[in-house]
Amino acid sequence: MALQARLGRPTNVTAPRVFGRGIAHLTAGGVRNSTRPTDERAASEDKTSDIRAPIDRQFEELLLRAGPSTHARVGLPLDLINWGDLFVQHEASVAEDIARRKIPRAELLPAVIHSDFNDIAPTIRDRVTAASISATEVAESLGGVGLLQIVESLPTRQVTNALRVSKHLHPRPHQKWKANDFIDVVQLPVPAVYCDVVFTEQQWVRALTRNKDDKLDERFDTKLIFEPEQLVEVLVAASL
Repeated sequence: MALQARLGRPTNVTAPRVFGRGIAHLTAGGVRNSTRPTDERAASEDKTSDIRAPIDRQFEELLLRAGPSTHARVGLPLDLINWGDLFVQHEASVAEDIARRKIPRAELLPAVIHSDFNDIAPTIRDRVTAASISATEVAESLGGVGLLQIVESLPTRQVTNALRVSKHLHPRPHQKWKANDFIDVVQLPVPAVYCDVVFTEQQWVRALTRNKDDKLDERFDTKLIFEPEQLVEVLVAASL
């Protein structure tokens, strides 16, 4: 869609579709929200018991991503590629480049977006080729600035780069990148854009709500929470 908006191609863009409807979808109808049209029960009917309906382990595993224990059970090597460490090394190199170029705080986001473009350039090239758009046309029509604008127009990349910028705001010795950050930066963008509620670490909630003029949680209408008490409140509210 980003290419079509700027270059008129591809013409057969797949329209976005809703793939879930909040907690009712998540629990296969086990928990309903009376404010939604699909809930046909009377408003006076007690729904508090719904939230206590047990979710068996098999269903839970369908919702959760496969982790190291799952990989180990099926015999996959866990040390083939240490993506977390590679991610830390990459962000450290980006921080070194930012420091070397003495990029001011106000220009930090464009610098991070530029590094992000380098990461996803192969994917963009594939989509450009599939749409029968030549590299010359891209260069003449968009230029370097236009290519970065394409990256910034992608909702999930907006989240990705907001998460990354939140750490690059600090001097290198205080950034404290961790291997586990790789999991968050890779997996948070999609739910942060498309889900109703996201429960994550406080540092990431702050990262996505840091810009008072453009809070990403408000832009994507996603409730971001980091305290267990908040999660309980959300679940109780959804069951009423």
